[in-house]
Amino acid sequence: NSPVFDGDWSLKQDSLFGMQVDAAFTSDFTAAIQVVARDRIENDLENSIELAFLRYRLSPNLTVRAGRMGTDVFTLSEYRNIGFAYLWVRPPPEFYGMVSLDSLDGADIAYTTYIGEGFLRASLFYGISQNDMLGRAGQSPLNMEPIFGTSLLWETDRWEARLGAAFCKLGSSIESMWPVEDMLRYASVNGWPQAYQLAEEMESEGAHINYYSAGIAYNGNPWSLQAEMGFIDSDFDYFPPTVNAYVSLAYRLGPVQLYTVAACAESTEDRDIVAPSPPVWTPVQQTIQDYKDYTRIDQQSVSFGMRWDIRSDLALKVQWDHHWVSAYGGFLWSQDTTYDDDRTLDTFSVNLNFIF
Repeated sequence: NSPVFDGDWSLKQDSLFGMQVDAAFTSDFTAAIQVVARDRIENDLENSIELAFLRYRLSPNLTVRAGRMGTDVFTLSEYRNIGFAYLWVRPPPEFYGMVSLDSLDGADIAYTTYIGEGFLRASLFYGISQNDMLGRAGQSPLNMEPIFGTSLLWETDRWEARLGAAFCKLGSSIESMWPVEDMLRYASVNGWPQAYQLAEEMESEGAHINYYSAGIAYNGNPWSLQAEMGFIDSDFDYFPPTVNAYVSLAYRLGPVQLYTVAACAESTEDRDIVAPSPPVWTPVQQTIQDYKDYTRIDQQSVSFGMRWDIRSDLALKVQWDHHWVSAYGGFLWSQDTTYDDDRTLDTFSVNLNFIF
């Protein structure tokens, strides 16, 4: 998670190495484990294990899993780390950059049935998720306890449609905010009564964050299409509700696919201005305003790229991204200060994906 600024280049941003082992104990009882090495906030063995679950087929239509698994809310939930499995250099950040549900520790149950030319799968899942977040005030654990949700998938040879929802409760406070909360409580009894309410708003434990998504995909020859839209609903003031979406269109020329992506993400609430404070507490007021401004999102992007399948197990990708980021809307970017003006940013990427 090392940032790259103007004129810099890095091998860390999209580089990873992963291994997955699948085991079949019987025809109905299987297991899988996936370990991924990549640049992350906290790089240890526990965080490197992305998947580790047991799967049991109760009947031809009903399957249960237990362990660490994807949340199955979004199209890329199960293979977000397998770059060879999707078209672009990286999943659209306007959509997937907001998803803090990489995996959960728990269980799910899925029912599958064939309908016409395709099949329908419905699933329910329950568990917890423990992540680390890096914000303006530093690193903090982000625990979601519990998480429960559902998804519905319909798929044919060429079409795929998906609906998903996850309901999360934050199980811990954000530690990096504690010093500011303490300062606000002190200010509330020393000349700034409104500061107590601001301190309460900074308390994240018990807050709810809910994810909703809908997606559709068409895989034909030579054209293919993929699109998702989502809504993140939150009652935590420092993680405002957000709508986001992307659409990707690709055209195949033999082993080469040319593609374009348009994406957007926007906080649904207007910028929240902190009420003026007595002069002695102005620096604290500015700190709170910086927190609120830092977590807003308002950006759009367009991308153009090429994927060349050199071999059946090797793909070269080249991509250019152009982003429009509005003032006080750059949460998806590493910022040394909160930008109070509109900006445009360009990113050029070259990526080599292989499987073995």
